[in-house]
Order: sequence, then structure tokens, then C-alpha cells
Amino acid sequence: MSLEHEAHEARSGTRSSSIVSGTEDRLMSRTRSQFQHTPLWAAVASAIAELQATREVRVDTDVDYVIDFLCRELVAKRVVTPAASDIAPGR
Repeated sequence: MSLEHEAHEARSGTRSSSIVSGTEDRLMSRTRSQFQHTPLWAAVASAIAELQATREVRVDTDVDYVIDFLCRELVAKRVVTPAASDIAPGR
């Protein structure tokens, strides 16, 4: 299910669900993402926070896992520039 579809369902009240759940959630909470401290992580985290604040999306799993998952997918699909996934200076 796409994030857009989930956002629509959240707004319409037809369904409440998490983006991702399960074993991966528990594993991510113990490991650190290679994308933390990158502009990509900051952008995705900000977008998710805004959607949560406006109640368009509810994340029932570890938010760091969701951010890492989205970062990995965006990089794998080559829809972000390499600079977006570079570690921020001083990190």
C-alpha cells in the first residue's frame, strides 16, 4: 500500500494502520541507520513529523525504522542526489 493511499485512508477515517511493522521494527530499533545525520534523513523525518502533526499519517512502528526504510528506498530507486545521503559535516 502506498503512503499516499495510507494518508488518504487516515484523512477519511476508513482505516488506521502503520506503515511498517513486525520483526524489522525490532531490528531497526537496535541498529543505527547509515542515513542518520544526512540531509535525506532530516527531510524525511521532517515530512513524517508534519504528517503526524496534522494527523494525516499515524506511525505505529518505530519512527526511525520508517525513516530508514524510506531513505533506503529513495536511494535504491535513485530519486535523490548522492549529496542527499552524504553524512553532514562534523558527524
